Amino acid sequence: MTACASTCSRRRSSGSTARRRRPKFVYTIPTFQNPAGVTMSLPRRHRLVEIACERELIVLEDNPYGMLRYEGEALPTLHSLEAPAGSGRDADFVVYTGTMSKILSPGVRVGWLVAPRPVLAKLILGKQSPTCAPHRSRSTSSPRTSARATGARTSTPCGTSTAAGAT
Repeated sequence: MTACASTCSRRRSSGSTARRRRPKFVYTIPTFQNPAGVTMSLPRRHRLVEIACERELIVLEDNPYGMLRYEGEALPTLHSLEAPAGSGRDADFVVYTGTMSKILSPGVRVGWLVAPRPVLAKLILGKQSPTCAPHRSRSTSSPRTSARATGARTSTPCGTSTAAGAT
């Protein structure tokens, strides 16, 4: 954790433009990190949450293996350390993600996310954007425009075909 704190401090206090950029977020798997299965200790978890709050730094806590503990006490998530249950406050800097893919079945792509409201709002906005939009090239002539001119059929990235002139 000292490496994270010292990197943030060094970049913040440095005068060069390249070093003044601050990290956007920290990605971590604090429980059973792959490939070695290392688990972040409780003092390190507390320190990471403290650094996130001090520096207003988003921490993306990925917890795909947290429910696979067979022995010993489960450690609290970073999210629960920032906003303890019953405290009446929301987490401001920890985004928590979980999945059933590692526990139930690797083919089942089920996951969830718990995030601060501003982060969640941006994620929802991104998810609402069209995911099956036709590819747009840099040139003024797109595949659809060309198809309309020639009367051909085109295929969108989602695999549906579009007849010439259809919108």
